[in-house]
Amino acid sequence: MSSLKKVAFVLAFGLPFIFHATAPAYGQEIKQPKVLYGRVEEIAGGGEPRLPQELLRGGTGQDTWRLGVDQAASLPPALKGEWDGSVKITQMDTYPDLHREPYCLRFIEEIKNSFRLGKTGRLTLKFQLGPDGKLRVASSDVWFAHGLRVQLTTHVSPALVPGGTNLPTTVKNDVQELGADRVEQVRIDQVRIVDGWRRAIHYGFTEVSAVYQIVAPKRMRIKILNVDYDQSGKPLWKTLMEGEARRWSSG
Repeated sequence: MSSLKKVAFVLAFGLPFIFHATAPAYGQEIKQPKVLYGRVEEIAGGGEPRLPQELLRGGTGQDTWRLGVDQAASLPPALKGEWDGSVKITQMDTYPDLHREPYCLRFIEEIKNSFRLGKTGRLTLKFQLGPDGKLRVASSDVWFAHGLRVQLTTHVSPALVPGGTNLPTTVKNDVQELGADRVEQVRIDQVRIVDGWRRAIHYGFTEVSAVYQIVAPKRMRIKILNVDYDQSGKPLWKTLMEGEARRWSSG
């Protein structure tokens, strides 16, 4: 699960996801169906967070943590460089009714204490070419007040529940174009949380989907969806952050 000093990426398979509203009563205004693109809009538009079931087959055995998935495709060259901006939490939901485990319930309480709708943070992003020639996210952070940091890249980090350390392993990392100027990156990490002696405390998954939309050569809109799950794939919480960033260096 995310430390919330870190935050990950998912899917946009096939045709755009279409949300069909139920037929309106006579005399009511007919609303056009809303077109949703990719994972971010699918879940932000009301879809229930569901972890892809194929990722649960590995269980919690030690071999699971050796899995690593390289980025599926290159990000657009227009993103290359370093970006700085801000984001705001525009959606936030927790799912305590789905959980009985004390650790999960404590995690949800920590989330409620640390995050709220409307909370703003500073965003820093760096995209650079890797040894394989693919453009990828080299580093990313969202800085909130009181030293709270959300990381979109995978790092060993303190767990949100005090006393633990997150050991993430990426199991899914996809990039897909959603249009001429929009791209979504989806990353899912399996996370083993350990104590100071490296003994397992808990297992879970963190999913982060990010949509990057280039609106000018040095300006980008961004949406970041974060969902944390327990080891069985049930959601603990979800949050959507939206904002803009400007490129200050192309290196």
